[in-house]
Amino acid sequence: MRRTSSIIRDGYDYHGDIPANPGKHGGLEFRYRPILPEEADEVYAKKTESVADFHTAMRETIASHVTAWSEWHDDKAVPITPDAVGRLPVFWELWNYMNERADAGTEDSLEADTKNLKAG
Repeated sequence: MRRTSSIIRDGYDYHGDIPANPGKHGGLEFRYRPILPEEADEVYAKKTESVADFHTAMRETIASHVTAWSEWHDDKAVPITPDAVGRLPVFWELWNYMNERADAGTEDSLEADTKNLKAG
């Protein structure tokens, strides 16, 4: 059996790159600490409270895990904040990239969640 080193350790981060989609959004290069399963579970638990709480938890979690990114405005680096994260056109791609869960949120699943919350 070969040796592996896949356990996520404190202080370790990955490089991420979401390519530009011409006419839709620019690309985003970033460094991030992976979202651990228990952290993602806490975020997904917010879905049962409200879609707004779920969305807020996603933005806060992403902001706390991104260590650097390529976002600049007026020759200044844009601070990594939950508000800035939520304004990214690649918000959902970023969440899915960092989370890597099969049921990671998408715009379609968010709409379904909204309908379920209103119905329930």
